[in-house]
Amino acid sequence: MATTTPNKDLRVFAAASLSDVLPRVATAWSGEVSFNFDATSRIARQIEAGAPADLFFSADGKWMDKLEESGLVIPETRSNLMTNRLVLIASSQVQAPPTNVTAMTDHRFESLALAGEAVPAGRYAREALKSSGIWDTMSTRVIEGHTVRTVLRWVSRGEVPIGVVYRTDALVDPKVIAAFTFPAQSHTPIVYPAAVVKQSGQRQNAASFLEFCESQLARSIFEEAGFTMLATR
Repeated sequence: MATTTPNKDLRVFAAASLSDVLPRVATAWSGEVSFNFDATSRIARQIEAGAPADLFFSADGKWMDKLEESGLVIPETRSNLMTNRLVLIASSQVQAPPTNVTAMTDHRFESLALAGEAVPAGRYAREALKSSGIWDTMSTRVIEGHTVRTVLRWVSRGEVPIGVVYRTDALVDPKVIAAFTFPAQSHTPIVYPAAVVKQSGQRQNAASFLEFCESQLARSIFEEAGFTMLATR
């Protein structure tokens, strides 16, 4: 389920994996911002359905491409802000968590939490498991979460022994262990693009916040959270 702060001035729809860092960036910006955090796939569909959004932060290029092709975002405002890494996490209750992809297939790990196929984190994870040659074994063990943060919560609570999330997700929860990082070449590059929504009545304000996200101060906040910043547009 989406999490939304009370209505304020600027309406930002953003990927769930940004739910810790973006409010900190907004505080540094000193503007009034309301956030709608959810899986990228769901917030993109909400914008397609006419939800009142000013800015869209995606966890992959595909959903941003889809909105751009539909004329729902302003192309010249689009910026690839940062990248991330994919990690396997284990509950802190797990003894001897897997330290590589092959070790995930051990019978002790009877279930694996992944975000849904339409969710960027879930798609990246499936690509990594397929390229590593263990998807056929692990696919029958998959339990799907609505967002990457659902996966994080399940593993943190010990409800599922292992799961695949972004490195930045693992950093915010001390109850999980980042067991290993998937090779970058095992999946599509993880990129976070952002753009002003065409229907926005606050285009200037939205562009201002997006420009601030490219500033040195904002970059330091993103980097502290574990993201790797990209060159600006």
